[in-house]
Amino acid sequence: MARTRTPKHATREEWLLAGAALLGEHFFGSRSLALPTLRCSCGFPRGGRKVLGQCWHEETSDDGTVAVFISPRLSEPVRVLDVLLHEMIHAHLGSKAKHGVRFARLATELACWASPPPPTR
Repeated sequence: MARTRTPKHATREEWLLAGAALLGEHFFGSRSLALPTLRCSCGFPRGGRKVLGQCWHEETSDDGTVAVFISPRLSEPVRVLDVLLHEMIHAHLGSKAKHGVRFARLATELACWASPPPPTR
């Protein structure tokens, strides 16, 4: 008889928030880097099915919360956490950083695989 396992988290959003808490503590808290309050969800907010994740900064919400969306097409947990870390870097740096030098520097420091390589200039 096969045993069924009760999931620790009832929803994908709960799982993402738990992952964000762990990533935040390990990658940001250990370096004394501040993170804004995050909401995490699965969905295709903008850019269609090609987009793996997206960070909507506090200026786009009524309550100043950053919304992070992860594509529901991603199923490998390590890849999901990598994309989540990428979006958390966006949340930390703010909307003006985009994928510029500051982003690339921090993503490289945190060894974020979902991040683009640093600029060569």
